[in-house]
Amino acid sequence: MADPQRPERDDEYDRPRPFGPLALVVIAALVVGGWLLIQRLSADSKTQDCIGAGRRNCAPIEAP
Repeated sequence: MADPQRPERDDEYDRPRPFGPLALVVIAALVVGGWLLIQRLSADSKTQDCIGAGRRNCAPIEAP
């Protein structure tokens, strides 16, 4: 008598998983997004430290 919890064949477990490359893309996007976020927060922190020190020329001004 077959166990109702167990599939008849084990072939279902031998199939390649199609989500492997997608997972790598998602992980790469998260790493790049995290790196960009850290860069932005670092720049903002430097600007806040400059302003907190009482300086007035903290933000770069672009001339036309």
